[in-house]
Amino acid sequence: MPSNPFRTQPPPIPPRAGVGFKAEHYRELVETGPDVGFFEVHAENYMGDGGPPHRYLTAIRERYPLSLHGVGLSIGADRLLDRDHLRRLKDLIARYEPGLFSEHLAWSSHDTGFLNDLLPLPYTAETLARVCAHIDEFQETLGRQMLLENPSTYLAFAESTYSEIDFIAEVVRRTGCGLLLDVNNVHVASTNQQWDAEAYIDAYHYSCCFEGRLNPWAPMIRRSWTHAASIEEALALWAASLRAIKQRIRPLFTQQRVAANAGLFLEGLLGDEPRKTGWMRAEAAGDSGPWRQQAILGRGRWEADALRDIVRDYVIEHLADDDAVLVIDETGFLKQGKASCGVARQYTGSAGKITNCQIGVFATYVSRHGHAFIDRALYLAKEWTDDPDRLKAAYVPADVGFATKPKLATRMIARAIAASVPFKWVAGDTVYGVGDIEQQLRRAGKGYVLGVSSAHVFRSWGKRPPVAGTAADIARTRRSSDWKRLSAGAGTKGPRLHDWCYLELADLEAGQFNSTNDGLWTRGLLIRRRIADDDLAFFTTWCPVGTSIETLVAVEGHRWAIEDSFETAKNEFGLDHNESRSWHGWHRHVSLVMLAFAMMAAIRHRANPPPKKTKPRPPAKAKASPRRH
Repeated sequence: MPSNPFRTQPPPIPPRAGVGFKAEHYRELVETGPDVGFFEVHAENYMGDGGPPHRYLTAIRERYPLSLHGVGLSIGADRLLDRDHLRRLKDLIARYEPGLFSEHLAWSSHDTGFLNDLLPLPYTAETLARVCAHIDEFQETLGRQMLLENPSTYLAFAESTYSEIDFIAEVVRRTGCGLLLDVNNVHVASTNQQWDAEAYIDAYHYSCCFEGRLNPWAPMIRRSWTHAASIEEALALWAASLRAIKQRIRPLFTQQRVAANAGLFLEGLLGDEPRKTGWMRAEAAGDSGPWRQQAILGRGRWEADALRDIVRDYVIEHLADDDAVLVIDETGFLKQGKASCGVARQYTGSAGKITNCQIGVFATYVSRHGHAFIDRALYLAKEWTDDPDRLKAAYVPADVGFATKPKLATRMIARAIAASVPFKWVAGDTVYGVGDIEQQLRRAGKGYVLGVSSAHVFRSWGKRPPVAGTAADIARTRRSSDWKRLSAGAGTKGPRLHDWCYLELADLEAGQFNSTNDGLWTRGLLIRRRIADDDLAFFTTWCPVGTSIETLVAVEGHRWAIEDSFETAKNEFGLDHNESRSWHGWHRHVSLVMLAFAMMAAIRHRANPPPKKTKPRPPAKAKASPRRH
């Protein structure tokens, strides 16, 4: 087999129109280089080792993605796949690394004969098993997914027990193959058999289609984002939500061209590329280079803070709840070199050590409807804010000075309150359990469960028996009867059970912090003990008097949502794939990722409505026994 001349990964098929690569147009296509998204190539025309067809195809493949379309596997035939044909196909795919490979749902061979046509199949259990076995053999042998094209048929079989749509859906479910929707085939079949083509297309399983942009989302939608909704419903929500999001951000940009590029950037974040780099997003958008993608983060003139506010309003529009929790936390962005804005040797939990990284502080809105980021800020260490030349090189605005992480958090809380974001609680780890945040939340009439260190000093007032000392000292004095085993919420392996102890330290009038507030509130200490090793964690609390320990534990348990958000945003949306070094680039990239995440959180909520409440049926009235005379 000739060696593979290409060193890149198989290029994705961009969301643009492609054309067939036909022999009569070889020279013209190679010489003119038309502006098309990709070329579709019939595999059987290139099964030989060399000659002009391969010379022209090599020239095209160097410049365009390929979609390889087979017509000779005879997927539905009542015989084994032709091993020699499969080997030649494998060699061809290895040589040209097409973005896609497709075949027909049909048969064209019997015994040792080959028929020069693609013939229809009866949709029965026996046929289903045979088609699935052949697709499995192809996918396992070649280590890649096949797309199955809907057939062009002239008749229907009386013995069929599946409709075509249901048959195809079951093939996809069993094999994990994708689908290629040929609209012309739909027209031919519907005309010949007198059925409704539009109804067929409406029922088609778009979640598995490619040579479009929906396929990459099918695995994610199945895996984690929707459960109650069908794939079709979820994809319809996805498409409608993406259109609405693009319209919502359009006013940020003075030119339609820039707005369109921002939409493509967003689509790149939503795509299935594992790395959301400029080159990867450019390939997905059909661009020849990353310049348009990079311009969105760097050269374009638009306000990242305005996008942040759009994200916040969008999240509240879809996930608002008066009992929501605002969770504050930070995450690290590992970096090389010293030029990226804010990069320094500092501790990050993302790596579990001191390393070269940026630190971003985030606010996540967590309600019974879902969770999503609503604010963010890049932390600048003093080595940055004390160096004017470094600030200027990274385009840091002149009014940005040093601010601690708790200070950044107080600004986020203030923005949320000013925007009338509905929330009842704030939760955070030990970085944020400080006096400024506590005082801010007391004045605002918000409860909190904030982490503190074991050395944090607590004193009771007006409570008996009196309590005083460090959090660790107080924990050591607790009796076994003071602890209660409770779940902080559902985890990946079941309830997140710990032992908890809650001490009410003082009841205070809310009015002393803000005259518009009233009623008694309780300051307390919440202690968590890990069951496995007795490791302790401590939290300062503020809540209306009479609040139960179960409620406080539930609020603390909401902190998992921001960890889940960080993991998902990095793994699925490229939160940490920013290549821009500037202040504006970081905030723009992160805000666009927040928007993508918020869109999918809203889809998850809409696609998984809570179960309808049903009124209990009244007990049946007993029938009176007939009186005996």
